[in-house]
Amino acid sequence: QVGGSLLFREATIEGRPGAEWAREVAAELKQTGALVLTGTTAFGIYDHHLVGLSQKMEGDASDRLWRVRAASIVLATGAIERPLPFGHNDLPGVMSTEAALVYLRRFGVVVGRRIVIATNNGLAYETALALAAAGAEVSVVDYRADAPSPAGLRVLKGVTVAAALGRGTVTGVRLSDGTVMEADAILASGGFTPTVHLFCQAQGNDARHKSDQQH
Repeated sequence: QVGGSLLFREATIEGRPGAEWAREVAAELKQTGALVLTGTTAFGIYDHHLVGLSQKMEGDASDRLWRVRAASIVLATGAIERPLPFGHNDLPGVMSTEAALVYLRRFGVVVGRRIVIATNNGLAYETALALAAAGAEVSVVDYRADAPSPAGLRVLKGVTVAAALGRGTVTGVRLSDGTVMEADAILASGGFTPTVHLFCQAQGNDARHKSDQQH
């Protein structure tokens, strides 16, 4: 769908909810004759601005491969939430905070009842507050000593998650100060890294310049 994180994060753009704004902009684009491809992944940018697109078709229709040669390309590929390293962080029940917010806001699923959120930044608090409002018992382990203390949240400051506990699924966490907490889900937020894969493959802003030099 059109909208990216506007589909599950709180945002107001031009006085409208972010998801509503995204739908309206997509409709306006279509009215101008623009082709809006959803369910489509750009998997490569090649010589002379050739872009490969893989479109997932609905029903029994075969997927479609697009080869588009563009006069100009704008990349708005967003960012990926970074994990945080701690012991046994591959246990079922460990996921990113953004994934948990997607489950909640788009599908109405609360990922746990006793949730520990490990973070080093403020963006995780939207997820924490939303899960608490949905009825989960939420504890935030904020690696920063000067972290905020939003009302309604238990915040442990200046400590880190040392390890996830459990076998086959999360049953708790052990913190760097030795504290052990019960949990059935651990959400990790280590900040965000821009998704620059296509940009790097296309050699960034120098792509057209180098192509002109060669030809």
